[in-house]
Amino acid sequence: MKELTFLVHEAEEGGYHAEAAGVGIFAEGDTMNELKESIKSGIECYYENTADAPSFAHLHFVKDEIMVLLKAPVVYQPKNLLNYLDFTGIMFPLKKVAILK
Repeated sequence: MKELTFLVHEAEEGGYHAEAAGVGIFAEGDTMNELKESIKSGIECYYENTADAPSFAHLHFVKDEIMVLLKAPVVYQPKNLLNYLDFTGIMFPLKKVAILK
């Protein structure tokens, strides 16, 4: 029993796209059903000999998520920036400008 694993991503413009791990098969669809049909079609095209074709495909959904691990500094914005700039435009703070929470 041969298996293919597809990495499935949600497309930014809507729908889904998938790629087979280790094999040059790519598929896309606006709905999950369209994606599955596209995967089936891609497998049929890639494996001309049906004896070599996989018995089933595993769909692995990938979600990109950003997790903040460090506390970000909160930048102090003075009311009058002219007091903090010299003639070169480089900021020289007279007080602390970053406060860590």
